[in-house]
Formats: sequence, C-alpha cells, structure tokens
Amino acid sequence: MQSFLINNKAIPLASFQFLNTRTLIEAEQALASAVEPRRFSTGSKSHKQGMQVTRYQLADIQIYGLHFEGPLTISSEQLQSVNIIFPISGTLRTPIEKQDTQISCGHAKVDSPGDRVAVEWDTSSTSMVTRIPIATLNHFCHKLYDIDSHEKIRFAPIMDLSQYPGASLHNILTTILMEADNQDSLLNRGVLTQQFQELLVTSLLNGQSNSLSDIMRRRIYQVRPFYIKRAAEYIHENIKEIITLSDLVDASGVSLRTLQAGFSKHYNMGPSAYIKQLKMRKAREELLVANHLETTVADVAAKWGFYNPCNFTLNYKKQFGENPSATLQK
Repeated sequence: MQSFLINNKAIPLASFQFLNTRTLIEAEQALASAVEPRRFSTGSKSHKQGMQVTRYQLADIQIYGLHFEGPLTISSEQLQSVNIIFPISGTLRTPIEKQDTQISCGHAKVDSPGDRVAVEWDTSSTSMVTRIPIATLNHFCHKLYDIDSHEKIRFAPIMDLSQYPGASLHNILTTILMEADNQDSLLNRGVLTQQFQELLVTSLLNGQSNSLSDIMRRRIYQVRPFYIKRAAEYIHENIKEIITLSDLVDASGVSLRTLQAGFSKHYNMGPSAYIKQLKMRKAREELLVANHLETTVADVAAKWGFYNPCNFTLNYKKQFGENPSATLQK
C-alpha cells in the first residue's frame, strides 16, 4: 500500500522540523515539555542515537514524523491521549495481550488513554505518530454521540490500513500531510483546520473498533429533544461556573418539570446530578495531570465547587473507585 512519504521525502512533515539530535536525554526533555514524557533506550551502554522528529499541530491534535538511525526502545507512563503509530520503514515489536507482536507498514499500533507505550524498533526506522488528547476525544464523543467522559474508551490495539475503514483514516492523514506540505493550502491558512480535526477524530471513532462502539451505533439513531440538547450544551459550556436550575430552564425554554423528566429519560439522572458528575469528572481530569508536590486535592475540589473534603472523597470514590489522593499520585 502507499506509505505516508510525501514528495519522496525520507520523513513525513520534513518542513516542520522539531528535533534533530544524537542524545537520548535531549530527546526525552524535548518531548516531555512538548507532549507527554517518553523514555528512550538503545539497549546498549551508549546513550547516543541519531533521531529526527518533525511536528505539525492540527488544532488540538499533534502529528509527528520520526526517524531513528538504529534500534530503539520507547516506553511511557499512562497516556492522557490516544497515540497511533504508523510504521513507514522498519518493524516495531510490542506486547499485545501478553503476546510479542510485530507491526510494519500497512498496519498501525493504537494506544488508548491509560495505556503505557511499550515499543521496540529492531533496526533503523521511520514512522508517523498521531496524538489525540483525551479532552479532544471526549469533546467529540459528547458532540457526536452524547457520550460523556466518564465512559472510558479503549480501542482495538492494531489497525489494518490496507482495508476499510482503516484505509479511510490513512487517506485522511495522507491528505493532511499533502496540505501541510503546501504553505498556501487552505489548511495552513487556518480555513480547514477544525474540519480536518473533526474528520480525523470521527474516522477513528467510527473506523476503529472500541469499547464504546455499540453505544455509538445506538446513539446515531437516538435523537435528543432540542431542549435536552440545549441544556446539556449550556452545562458543558459553563461548567466552570455555578449553574442553577433556573439557568437551565432559561437555556432550554421548557419547564423545570419537563427538563427533569427529559434528563431522567436520557441520562438516568436529574440535571443537578448531571452537573455534579460532570464537575467531578473535570476534577478528576485535573488531578490526573497535576503535580502532587504542587497541588492538593482540596484545592482542586474547591475549584470545581466541592468545599466539603469528606463528602468530596466519598462521592469521588463512589464514582471512580479510588480516592482522589490516589489519582493525584498517578
């Protein structure tokens, strides 16, 4: 199948150089500050390795081109994003369901939020990596399917790019690379940035089997009443503020009784509980990325309107199965 090489360049996005180094420490520092921490190892006493990295920002999504001049092992802590690795040359090895699996051009490795990267390249290699932050993924899950972020999503770990729907994602990314390579393109002028991002995420959600696929298929055929959609959108847009039931009545244009009945039917909870759960999830998202040496649970809880530490801890554990202090330590 066609690779992602554009204009016969040795690395995707060659015009967008991000890093060119022979020192693994420098590479780790650069990626830690720009994206999420990675650990690199050559498997030998040497800590030097020729490495080129290119980077293109597509709204909230990052697309990287990578070239390694020799064998390299890559690992990480739990991801706060979806990472899709597309081998162009070379073969990567990775454990999948406790089996050592090899992936080369024509397939991609998909790491879900919460996974740890564990990849080994046996030889020199060229690849492309697409990173979709979990907040962006959650946004489109809600926008397209009315699925909120408490529903954890896990993707099948291997994507076949030679057959549809995997080929659709490959074609979209190829188009993005071609557009990025032309400085006068509509993409580089900012006209199509959001459209390409939505197209890419939608293709992933619909094309790659995942833990929410059944829910997504059902939700396509479920139409929320206009007043429920208005109220839910108002809550998500103003979640950092204090939201009253009167605010929701005004935003939705229906009576409180109708609004409560609608939320009970579509979300199995009232609007107040919906707001509380969403604020709790926002607090969790912040705890997951916070530095436990600089942040306290009480500070995060208060920021999202939870001023009683004991009640916050009890409700948090009930919703997520662990204490907020445990989340902060991750």
